[in-house]
Amino acid sequence: MRRAVTTFVAFLTLALVSSGACADGGAIRLDAQRGGYRIVVFTQPTPLRVGRIDLSVLVQDTRTGQPLPGATVTVEISGPRAGDPPLRHSATRAAATNKLLRAARFTLARPGPHALRVMIEGPLGEVSAPLTLDIAPALPRWRAQWPWLFWPVIPIALYALRWMSHGHRRY
Repeated sequence: MRRAVTTFVAFLTLALVSSGACADGGAIRLDAQRGGYRIVVFTQPTPLRVGRIDLSVLVQDTRTGQPLPGATVTVEISGPRAGDPPLRHSATRAAATNKLLRAARFTLARPGPHALRVMIEGPLGEVSAPLTLDIAPALPRWRAQWPWLFWPVIPIALYALRWMSHGHRRY
């Protein structure tokens, strides 16, 4: 019994810790070649939901495969409604954790399909790459916060396990 409880608590802890793990850029949404550029767009979180999203862009020379540090990257997102003004941000290396990427952060207010356009100006000319992002509705607040509310169960379970393994002795 004790081994089963210990194994359960270990797997539960691992599941809670690993659920937030992700790669440097997030999920790949686009991998395309335009002009002499290879453009890879990553997004976080997965799935994309109403609220804050992070976009990261990798720009490479298609001939050499090398990142192009001199390229300027601008990202534009248009909302699901025709009258929504587009949001436009420069994607910068300063905003990126991985300095091979350029990152921009957006806060989206509505669910639905959003048109995204990545525009690049650099040594190989000017290009743009379009794609569509499907934005899901925001999670209810309690679902977004459940790991923070649930974490105290782990030390309590560990304490109970230790208490049971010592035969309920009184001192």
